[in-house]
Amino acid sequence: MFPVVGELNAYRKNFRFDFEEASGGQYGECKFDVLFKDKRARVKEELSGVIARDYLYFNKQYKMKLSNQELKKYQALNHQYLLRLCIIYWNDKKSGAFKIYYV
Repeated sequence: MFPVVGELNAYRKNFRFDFEEASGGQYGECKFDVLFKDKRARVKEELSGVIARDYLYFNKQYKMKLSNQELKKYQALNHQYLLRLCIIYWNDKKSGAFKIYYV
């Protein structure tokens, strides 16, 4: 089974990201955890750079407030997980399953 589009973001709501590795299992094979009690969300490690760049963009473009600690963390993750070209191969149009290959 796969989480439906928007389901994970709806659960995550406006929670901050916790950049410890997600354990998975909460949503099947999807490595994504929502810590409702702590109001934090965890994702798989490879997505940390993408999320960091999003937060840095919103901070710069729309003056979204970030603490100094968050700003430093996002800047470090941006450099640690450089943007890479990826190819998405849809291997099952019926279920929506796909694989991502990084170049």
